[in-house]
Amino acid sequence: MTEPRTTLFETNPPFCPGCESKLDGATAVEGDVVPEPGDVTICLYCREFLQYNPEMRLKVLSHDEFLALHEDNQIALLRVKLRIEEMNRGGYGFPDKRKRK
Repeated sequence: MTEPRTTLFETNPPFCPGCESKLDGATAVEGDVVPEPGDVTICLYCREFLQYNPEMRLKVLSHDEFLALHEDNQIALLRVKLRIEEMNRGGYGFPDKRKRK
C-alpha cells in the first residue's frame, strides 16, 4: 500500500461546515491525488463526513448520502474515522470539536 500523502489545496471557504475548523489539506488513503467534485473526506476535528460540491465547497454528507456510497467506500471511510479516534485516544490526534447533543 502506498504511504498516505497530504496535499495542500484551497477550499472556499476553507472551513468545515460541521465545526468551522480551518481545513487546508487532505490526505489520500492511497496515491497522490487532489480532491475533485463528488469526493468524500472526513474532518479531523469533528469527524463529520464531508463531500466536495462542483465549486469545491464542502458540505456535510447526510446519512442517506453516506448509505448511497458504494459499500467499499463506506467501509474505507469508517476505517479512517476509527483510526482518527484511535489516534486521539493515544494523544496523537486533533482537538475534538464535535458538537455535543
